[in-house]
Amino acid sequence: MKLHFLGGANEVGASCTLVEIEGRRILVDAGIRMGAPPGSQLPNLSVLDEVGKPEAALLTHAHSDHSGALPVLLPGLPPEVRIHSTRSTRAIVGVLLGDAVKIMRQRGEEDGELPLYPPEAVEACVGRMSPVPFLSSVPLCEGAIKATWIPSGHILGAASIHIQGKRENVLMTGDVSMANQQTIPGMVVPRCKPDVMVMESTYGNRQHADRSQQETALVLRVAEVIAEGGKVLVPAFAVGRAQEVVLVLSRAMRRGRIPPFPVYVDGMVRAVNAVYGAFPDELTPHLRRRVSKGEDPFYSEFIVQVASPSDRDRILKGPPCCIVASSGMLVGGASSYYAARLAGSSENLIAITGYQDEESPGRALLDLARRTPPNATEASCPARERLLTLDGQRVPIDCRVETYSLSAHADRGELVSLVRRLTPRSVYLVHGDEDARRSLASDLDVYLPEGVVLPENGGVYTAEASEERGRARAVQMRGISGGLTANVDALADVRDYVLETGMKGPFRAQVLAEVWYGTGEMDLAKVEAFKRLLDGEQSAFKPDFRRPYLYHASEDGDVEAGVGPMEVNEARARLMGGFPPEAGLFKCSAFTDAGTFELAFYFPEVVAARYGDLIRALEVETRWKIRLRQTPHQGRLAQTAIELLPDGVAPLRAPALHMDRKEVAVDVAVSECPDTDWETLTGEAARRFLVETGYALTLVRPNREAALPTGETPPDAWEINRAYTEIRERFKHQPQVPYKVGLKSAASGPYIELSFISPRVGKRYEAFLSGISGEIGWPVRIRESANQEQIAQEARRLTPRACGVPGAPRIYLAENRVVVPVAVAPDPAAQADAKERFRESTGLDIEWNVK
Repeated sequence: MKLHFLGGANEVGASCTLVEIEGRRILVDAGIRMGAPPGSQLPNLSVLDEVGKPEAALLTHAHSDHSGALPVLLPGLPPEVRIHSTRSTRAIVGVLLGDAVKIMRQRGEEDGELPLYPPEAVEACVGRMSPVPFLSSVPLCEGAIKATWIPSGHILGAASIHIQGKRENVLMTGDVSMANQQTIPGMVVPRCKPDVMVMESTYGNRQHADRSQQETALVLRVAEVIAEGGKVLVPAFAVGRAQEVVLVLSRAMRRGRIPPFPVYVDGMVRAVNAVYGAFPDELTPHLRRRVSKGEDPFYSEFIVQVASPSDRDRILKGPPCCIVASSGMLVGGASSYYAARLAGSSENLIAITGYQDEESPGRALLDLARRTPPNATEASCPARERLLTLDGQRVPIDCRVETYSLSAHADRGELVSLVRRLTPRSVYLVHGDEDARRSLASDLDVYLPEGVVLPENGGVYTAEASEERGRARAVQMRGISGGLTANVDALADVRDYVLETGMKGPFRAQVLAEVWYGTGEMDLAKVEAFKRLLDGEQSAFKPDFRRPYLYHASEDGDVEAGVGPMEVNEARARLMGGFPPEAGLFKCSAFTDAGTFELAFYFPEVVAARYGDLIRALEVETRWKIRLRQTPHQGRLAQTAIELLPDGVAPLRAPALHMDRKEVAVDVAVSECPDTDWETLTGEAARRFLVETGYALTLVRPNREAALPTGETPPDAWEINRAYTEIRERFKHQPQVPYKVGLKSAASGPYIELSFISPRVGKRYEAFLSGISGEIGWPVRIRESANQEQIAQEARRLTPRACGVPGAPRIYLAENRVVVPVAVAPDPAAQADAKERFRESTGLDIEWNVK
């Protein structure tokens, strides 16, 4: 059995796994990376062109990080291939993909971002989905394989999928929640003995706070704010979290724990609520009873849905209330509209109940609240530091911001218990950050005959079929303990033994315990005790950099003070505390296999210039290599642009970020300001912005531009469609062609714009286009922005498959280069050929970074 991880392995997002089992190919999930820049949203679907198309596609649940790439996937699959999911998952996918089309259309209009797929692809996708029942085996691949969808308790319709052949089987857990929620019961523990589990690890390094206590704290706090005359906004994920919040508040009012007050439900939550109500058999008994009596599971006298966006201002002007609205991270949607209008009043509360991406407005709001002390004065926290961009406008933040844990994922202890219950041979941990996966792996390894695997995106892993289900070794080992109990001194004896006998490491705790006790005397309690010794204060063995549940025997000199790198958590704490707040360090990621920390600053170019000596000193102190993430924090980039606007200048909409040319443009409205003063004001703002961020700032006055003549069709110009046809005909025999030809307008008049994969490619045809322009009578220009999705696809295509691509290519347009992460570097001949072909097709240079 082979597992190809196309995405979602060492990350949360773009979950997608190809399972080759007994000669058949099955794809499980096809998600996107939420909030990723253009060109980085999708899993590496090109693997399917190389390995072979799947014969069936299976979906664990509807969340976009598991389903959002389906419309992109489907056109490349044979028409007979179906997507199998539960009925309710199919219904929710239809809602989410439809909403995604609207968002992509809006972004295309505002920023020119190309959509991942057209609207008609959604209908085609849903039409290819085949509903399956829970807990019944479904034949796949002409009956050679069967699959069972087992309720996983995460959201409505969510399932773990048990895939079985005649000799092999694998359990794909998807996202799981062991605890019962207000809407749906917790996970049904599968009755199977999988060879392999592919398991989520989102909260693999955490224990959840008590759910009932968090729910009680939330409802009491909401009631308190409303009693004091304020309003409460709960930005919530439309699927799962919003329904839980509504029911928690409704139940508290019904039971008299809090006085009744109006709760308004807005955004995509309304459509998802309707889907939940359509599948009562999957809901908790209480909600099933309500539906059977003809009642709505969510709405009541006090819980009402907002009929239309025009009602929002009425709600905001009305009496105290609570509003539950999507999106959960304040990225557009109804919640962003409400937040922009509630955040300026200290009597209001914004209650955060879910994960916030590091570049989302929700995370920026939390960060601002954490660094703003209670009752902050102008002296202690200037007003300009309490501003945030919400709903496209710059607003003051004076409301209260609090967090409540209502997670729908199993925590560390629950995941360990699930593995111990199912006793697989091995577990592949996915869907988690580095710390979560490594921590959970350390807890699990002692319980698994064949250990834990931490797969990487782009990796291919083989699990051999085996009849052996126990812990016995093929070769029996006689222990060296002589009947003594294991202690720290015993570890030194074990180390000497493995070095003298030439045993190859790294070693699992179980193997080292067998060296001491012998295989005939082994039991789980002894393995656990031996692992506690290994993880304690000792110098005989050191944990593997990348897989801390494996251990290397320490050679002479390995454990001398100061030789190895600082322990990873200690090093992270040192780095996070090593820079002043104004440096803007917001993330510190360890790549233990490379001995490297990647530091993410708001504005990395400025940091590299100002703190280069400090970075080098920290490298010496921690004995870790340090690299800076090259891309700036886009939210902070836009925020700084608004903060530096001169007096009398107001933004008309959110700043436009032109990352390829390192520029931020802001459309502004200006009060009385002579042209001479305007030049001075904008020049000073641009200078300060460049100093603070390393980016250029351009302020645009649309009201003045509109007064300029736009021009008529050029005299003697061809009819526009005839001009388009002529341009396309001329490019038929050229090495590169424009992917888009369109009519644009400027102050000087209309012109035809040609979009190439990059401006550098377009500039090759300037003389060629000049001749065409003279014939057709239209000015012809080359679009200045690049198509990052096409560039990323070309980079993946030209990287040899044997290299493995564990992550998305990084595109640095300002430097005219693309960096592709690989497991193994291409050989020199392949590199030279790929570089030449990539430069020809994109105008950029390509590099490979071994991770």
